[in-house]
Amino acid sequence: MEYKDDKGNTLYGFSQENLEQTNQAIRETNKLLQVLLVLILISLLLGIGFMSWLKMNSIIDLLIG
Repeated sequence: MEYKDDKGNTLYGFSQENLEQTNQAIRETNKLLQVLLVLILISLLLGIGFMSWLKMNSIIDLLIG
């Protein structure tokens, strides 16, 4: 890829604007991945808590019955 800077020099590779757009997209993706990770951890904790609650109720039912 060729780009011209303000002085008319030919630049090869990525322009600073493209790099900034790419960095912004990466930052947005990182934020979304962090949110996804938090949601997965919360659901994992809720699942463990629910399974523990079910086991606790089974033990209580056995003690009563």
